Amino acid sequence: MERVVIAGANGYIGMRLLYRLIEDGYDVVAIVRSKDRLILKEHLQKKVKILEADLLKDKEIKNLPKDISRAYYLVHTLTQNSEINHTDLSAAKNFINSLAKTTIKQVVFLTEISTQKKLKQLLIESQLPYTLLRAPMIIGSGSYSFEIVRDLVEKLPLMIGPKWLNMKISPIAIFDLIYFLSAVILDKKFINMSFDMIGEEVITYKELLYIYAKFRKIKRIIITLPWDLTKLSSIWISLITSVNRQVAKEEIAHIQSGYFLANHAIKAATNHTCLKLNDALKRTHQKVEHDEVTSSWKDVLIYSKLNPDLHHYIDIPKQGCFQIKSSAHFFINNTSVIDELFSIGGTYGYYAMNWAWRVRGMIDKCLGGVGLRRGRTRKKEIHCGDVIDWWRVISCNRDKGKLLLFAEMKAPGEGWLQFEVKKSKKITIEATFRPKGFWGRVYWWTLLPIHAWIFRAMCTKIIKNAAKKSEKS
Repeated sequence: MERVVIAGANGYIGMRLLYRLIEDGYDVVAIVRSKDRLILKEHLQKKVKILEADLLKDKEIKNLPKDISRAYYLVHTLTQNSEINHTDLSAAKNFINSLAKTTIKQVVFLTEISTQKKLKQLLIESQLPYTLLRAPMIIGSGSYSFEIVRDLVEKLPLMIGPKWLNMKISPIAIFDLIYFLSAVILDKKFINMSFDMIGEEVITYKELLYIYAKFRKIKRIIITLPWDLTKLSSIWISLITSVNRQVAKEEIAHIQSGYFLANHAIKAATNHTCLKLNDALKRTHQKVEHDEVTSSWKDVLIYSKLNPDLHHYIDIPKQGCFQIKSSAHFFINNTSVIDELFSIGGTYGYYAMNWAWRVRGMIDKCLGGVGLRRGRTRKKEIHCGDVIDWWRVISCNRDKGKLLLFAEMKAPGEGWLQFEVKKSKKITIEATFRPKGFWGRVYWWTLLPIHAWIFRAMCTKIIKNAAKKSEKS
């Protein structure tokens, strides 16, 4: 059995590749910054060795097995500036240095256009056998490219867009991308080669929007202007869709790059035919509708400003903080209340004054924040590190009825929201806010009466909903 390493195993692509390699019978070593961020099903836990490493800091990965035959590097820092590109290369160099002491036969890098040439030079100098793959726009459940297209078409009957809507693209289904990633380690002809992974159709972004509209059986009108309007476009996309400005900027840069025009001989080399765009959209919608999203861009911490080690936020500070606490007693079983609590957010809402939550989300979007549109990846499950609208899940324990959230919205301070369903038949909600300066204190005291009412109402509504569902069952 060959041993394969995946750096960035808990990312959007990494999670899906990990499952594929396990199915193919490989012995997988997953490299992540925090073990808590890699949630595996129980029957898979024994098949994966998890190593914690920060490739930006650790020049060598501790306890890395020597008998490695293949390796994947899927780590990516989200931005286009030169400083981050340098950071990406430093992390890649640390990974390469660690592999040099193993029996590695091939390392596969999923790379960006901005770092591809320098990374290739780095690999040539290392003398490691490599394969460089470049990913295009991905159509798949949980991909931000798909969510941007979906939100634009679903929400805007008329779109007046910039010139870059006429740029050529070649979207690929996540199914096909994972196939290519797994296929290149099976044959020596991929060694020391570079490829672009593309789909079956070359179209414009404008055509993609029309194809999605036709797939959804809705009529849309799109008018393009003779200007690129890149900055304005990123702001507009962030206001309309689930992504923030940072992600919108990356997507636009990807579209404008014309990446698909390079070496895309990988389809012939693997003798693989990719899904047609309509089939990819159908497959993606089915996954979303059946709540079968394996991984999502929104849960990946490169899209957050938080410390990747979420333990940093578990110990809620006391000094210099304001706190408010609400509670309510109940007379039904604890499991029903816990199940109701773990349904919070997304389309389900927040039990009390949902309109006020939506208004706050709109304000956050206008300020360049994440807003409420990120929703949640799964309707029935919550894991540590998941996103729930503007919250990040810091800790969750369904058995103990505990849930701790950290606010990623724009605010003059840091906020925690902690829920606990106690064995004494009592639910508590405790909000903590650590203000930054004078305006942080103004913010807290201004909203205190509203928060006090909302949290009391939330406790009552959670119990009421749980009781209704308990009666029906």
